[in-house]
Amino acid sequence: MGADAAEPPAKRVKVEGEGGGAKMDAKQVEAVVLAECKKHQQWLSPPEAPDMPPPKDFEMNSLDTNPVLKTLDAQLLLVCINRLIHSSRLKLTSHAKGGQCLMYVSEEKARQEIEKFGGLTQNELLVYQKIQESGVKGLFQRDLKSRTGITNPNTIRTIIEKLMKRKLIKDFTSVHTGKKKMYILAGLEPSKELTGGNWYTNGELDQDLVDVCMKMGQCTQRRQHGEKRREGERE
Repeated sequence: MGADAAEPPAKRVKVEGEGGGAKMDAKQVEAVVLAECKKHQQWLSPPEAPDMPPPKDFEMNSLDTNPVLKTLDAQLLLVCINRLIHSSRLKLTSHAKGGQCLMYVSEEKARQEIEKFGGLTQNELLVYQKIQESGVKGLFQRDLKSRTGITNPNTIRTIIEKLMKRKLIKDFTSVHTGKKKMYILAGLEPSKELTGGNWYTNGELDQDLVDVCMKMGQCTQRRQHGEKRREGERE
């Protein structure tokens, strides 16, 4: 079951086992969804495979198998989920075996998310998410094209520029790929495997540092040689 339904007028639904058959409105349904997601993330099947069974760790925690959620009116449930996603109270994350998971977000965290990501489009958030998923390894622009499904390179470039301007991501260069830029979250540092560690600056070998280290090594070598010679003379 996906989470992209058009929002109809709010209506009341009956939830089995709730208050002896009491009806619930949209706000109450949202509260139920948040409570279930807080206990355990809830799995959504991919749109292209709606009949896919949930992964083993989500057998009783999907929109179709959760004993509480599956009793709700499907249309209203999707409306409430969409609202909670748009208000940052729920976050969608990818599952390694397919589909997505609904993750609970506290009110305070949601407020911070809105301040940080307010005004970004779905495509912009998708690009950010894929860069976030890459961790300290970062992504090339071509990786973003394949992972997001956004095929227009100009669109990807514009999104990257906007995310960098808002200081959500930053670029860096890898010692393995020349001056071709990669992208990472602004608060992270790329792995030393990619940057070359202290020996490289902005993807280029720090020749000044190499020269200094070589001179220090030569001085150490000469000093050790002199000490050995003096010891030999005393003998």
